[in-house]
Amino acid sequence: CKGQDFSVRVYFHKAKQLMSTKDDKEFSPKGVVSIGKKIEATDIIKKTQEPCWDQEVTFTLPNVGEEFWNETINVSVVDTKGLLSNTIGSFDFDCGSVYRAPKHFMRNKWVVLRKSMEEEMVMGFLKINICVLNLKKDAFPEFEEEDEEDESEENIIANLISSAGAAFEQIFLHTDVVKAMDLPQMDIGGTADPYVKMMFGKKIAQTANIKN
Repeated sequence: CKGQDFSVRVYFHKAKQLMSTKDDKEFSPKGVVSIGKKIEATDIIKKTQEPCWDQEVTFTLPNVGEEFWNETINVSVVDTKGLLSNTIGSFDFDCGSVYRAPKHFMRNKWVVLRKSMEEEMVMGFLKINICVLNLKKDAFPEFEEEDEEDESEENIIANLISSAGAAFEQIFLHTDVVKAMDLPQMDIGGTADPYVKMMFGKKIAQTANIKN
């Protein structure tokens, strides 16, 4: 690619389950992309753990050399609340890997955010589009959302990109439902026919329906 011009585009959709080592309940996050000494950022979304930006940042890199393929694209989420900005977590791509993707484009990918490659703790998840394009040869892809966005756990896992060393823990939640008392009458027959529904995140479970 010696002497050619390239563009790097990152579209920030949203972040989920952002965490802090200081037990902060709310953030004022922005999305940040850095390539070498060049840095671009999204707007700041105030007071949220699940920001939605729907915003793109673009880099034009003229006259690049062969080292371009190994250049790191660092994508991060930064908390701007307080006097000093604090990086919640980040993820690294290299230009060559993105360019080798179909149409040089990774769409609707969730990336795992970590403080650094040395730390196992996952600090949240970021949904992005990212592409690397030769300005003379490659067409720009469309970045629009699908009509119906699939945010199921299965879809997120299918589109999740993780880095080596990230630690995930499977959690089992067990709940014993014993009895309920003094329930109001809910139908003409004077019964309630109750059941118990439990929700944890996007997981839903319920007991059998008890006919009275």
